[in-house]
Amino acid sequence: MPLKPEEQEELRADMERGHLASDAVPFLRKLAQQGRIEDIPEAVTFASGSMEVNQEMGRTFLAHRVPAVLINNSFIGLSAREYHGLIEETLEDSTWADRIVDAVAGGDGAELRSVVDSIAARGKARAGDHE
Repeated sequence: MPLKPEEQEELRADMERGHLASDAVPFLRKLAQQGRIEDIPEAVTFASGSMEVNQEMGRTFLAHRVPAVLINNSFIGLSAREYHGLIEETLEDSTWADRIVDAVAGGDGAELRSVVDSIAARGKARAGDHE
């Protein structure tokens, strides 16, 4: 689901208050908590486009924040065992964060959802291996 006009206004207001890319991170957290993973690339593009200076740097900065936003906000429905498996998976697979950053930077919400779902599935499978 694309960002609603009121969400765009909320994000624009956040950006106008501080004029920093980091001002968009709480909005990204909100999307992650709502399970709206595929909307994150659009929010990154919108936020960086609202910056008065170096929009590409802002986009890169935000794209690199998304792995931490997701690991701390979108996997909250996992059991403790599954979350432990997810963490083990991210420690073993050194490319997981880069794949997330690439999907966000490419503006592809469906690809981001696919990457996140794949990481979560491998984490759940790993948790099942420990039973």
